[in-house]
Amino acid sequence: TGSSASAIKNYIQNAYQTWNNPPEYVALVGDASGSYSIPTFFDNWSSYNGEGDFPYSQLDGTDLFPEVLLGRLSFSSTTELATIVNKTIQYETNPYMSENWFTRACMVGDPSSSGISCIITKETIRHYLEELGGYNDVRTVYSGSFPSQMVNNLND
Repeated sequence: TGSSASAIKNYIQNAYQTWNNPPEYVALVGDASGSYSIPTFFDNWSSYNGEGDFPYSQLDGTDLFPEVLLGRLSFSSTTELATIVNKTIQYETNPYMSENWFTRACMVGDPSSSGISCIITKETIRHYLEELGGYNDVRTVYSGSFPSQMVNNLND
């Protein structure tokens, strides 16, 4: 497949366009740097500049709509990867299904200086979750100590 972002994207794009059963989902298994590297793209199509994987999912045309759903498993050792894979398999085969599992959410905003757009996006999603999705406890985190707030919201 190659090791550059463009070579990896070309491989995904070729699979999407030529395979009898084109991929609907793509999992990038590796970090942006280190021993298990899968590079990111540098995006600068708006006032926000930064690294991301979204271009890997843009396979047809010049619009911003993805053709595949994309995820990344970042890890720095094979031990970490095994832990991630085992936890994923455990969750998928034995999901935690308490009565409030699909009624609670925590929306986390961007800790950078992106401006109000991240807050507006999260508040819009919050509205849909509460009004249409049956959620009754949707929390928001936009500033402060993100790690400790996430732990507190997950454990609450």
